[in-house]
Formats: sequence, C-alpha cells, structure tokens
Amino acid sequence: MIMTYKIVTGKVNLDRKDFFTFAPNQTNRGSHPYKIGKPKAVKEVRRNTFSTRVVNDWNNLPKDVVLAQTTNEFKSKIDEYWGTKEECATPF
Repeated sequence: MIMTYKIVTGKVNLDRKDFFTFAPNQTNRGSHPYKIGKPKAVKEVRRNTFSTRVVNDWNNLPKDVVLAQTTNEFKSKIDEYWGTKEECATPF
C-alpha cells in the first residue's frame, strides 16, 4: 500500500498513468478522490500484477488515510486503520 500511495500522490518518479487508471469521480460519502479503476484481467499473469492486486484494498481505504500529507503520516494512519479493523474482526 505504501508504494501505491507514493505512486498515486506523485512522491516517486514514476508516471501513475503507467500503473493505474483512475475511476470517475464518485459522490459516495467517505469516497476518496484517488479511486482506481480495476483493469480487466483474463489471464492469471495479469491478475497477479501489482497494479491489479492493490485496487480493492486501496479503494476500500478511508478518505483520511488516503489524503495523508506525508508518507510517514500515511503509514501511521494505515497501521491504525488496519489494526482497528483486525480487532473488530476478532471473534470473542
């Protein structure tokens, strides 16, 4: 997820259009402006590429995590988000 964040926000010297196609703006509450469209993946090789595997997890992140100003802030927020999510999923 960290590399996805860096590519999407332009923090690395890579063209994000080489990796991702952004979904059209959606009006859902909680939706973030960096939604990625999922590419069609017919062959197994394409299904296992980085740019295909990260789409669902990235699009499910909350707006406050994705809109972090720095990479370290993103790391902290994603750790907190995933930690909270795992605690909720733990059976009693």
